[in-house]
Amino acid sequence: MAPTKPPIESLLPYLGEQIPGCGISDSELNELRRIYPEVSFKDVKRVYYEAINKKAMQPISYMVRRLQVLKPANDPFKLNPQAKYNGKIRVEIGTDWNAKNAEIQAKRDAQRQAYDRVHGTGAFDAKVHAKTVELQRIFKTLTNK
Repeated sequence: MAPTKPPIESLLPYLGEQIPGCGISDSELNELRRIYPEVSFKDVKRVYYEAINKKAMQPISYMVRRLQVLKPANDPFKLNPQAKYNGKIRVEIGTDWNAKNAEIQAKRDAQRQAYDRVHGTGAFDAKVHAKTVELQRIFKTLTNK
């Protein structure tokens, strides 16, 4: 179960206690207050530990800069809202491929029926077979020079 995001006012004193000796300015805190509602708790936690592990001189400033880079979910400049990435593989959501394939097959069937109506039954399949045989012959005799 994902932990709930604590209110910013309870988080700021905790950060002050956990990071002794670093000067936390009011402008940094105000900037963190502005960004905090737009980011997830997971991102805040990750950036906090990243700042600590990198031994940042100003961890709150580092956190603010890193959190500003993260895109919110409702970002209007997101390139393709239909696309999601699973690791490095792009996975498109919202496309019904069965419906797309049915649409393509319906178009081919309409072409086949129209051609067969004019030229006789099976003429379309004979034409496609003749084209396939011709392409096979061309590629078989093709030589690399």
